[in-house]
Amino acid sequence: MKTRTATGRLHVALQRVERADAWVALAASEAEVGAGMIAALRAANGDFSNAIRTSPEGTLPTVGVYPYRSGPFTDDGARLKNEYVWVLERGEIDRYDLRIDHLAPRHVTR
Repeated sequence: MKTRTATGRLHVALQRVERADAWVALAASEAEVGAGMIAALRAANGDFSNAIRTSPEGTLPTVGVYPYRSGPFTDDGARLKNEYVWVLERGEIDRYDLRIDHLAPRHVTR
């Protein structure tokens, strides 16, 4: 997505499963899911980690966990083939009610 200042930012949107009890069984908060995902990506890919470390203010990657068919997933299933990568322009961000459950930390200790 592009922020209001027109800089790009990676936002990973994850959709919960339809059955709420299956999500509760994970026993993880949205922030924990986001933190775990970003940590795993950083550990697996040094370039990804360095890109975060050197990124300008306001462009750190974010993760949002959405209830089933909400936010950017509101129309999920309406098409035969879903789109998995979107580039949102500044005016489109509010349309999808994006949430930030986790903001990638710039620096990590290993």
